[in-house]
Amino acid sequence: MSYADVGLQRAARWVYDLPEAPKLQYLQQVEGRWSPYRSVASLYLWAAIDHGYVDSGRDLASFVVAE
Repeated sequence: MSYADVGLQRAARWVYDLPEAPKLQYLQQVEGRWSPYRSVASLYLWAAIDHGYVDSGRDLASFVVAE
């Protein structure tokens, strides 16, 4: 996982609804939860960016379908 990747940092902040931080260290805060699947997690984060979820202005819970 690339900690310097600004896109992944934004997506991690969006997924966990983290407060804005000046040094963009969102991945470092949550990456322990993803071990040993960090590479897979980064693919999902990029998919969220590519599909426009991260920049939609909506939180993750609004995309979850209730049964």
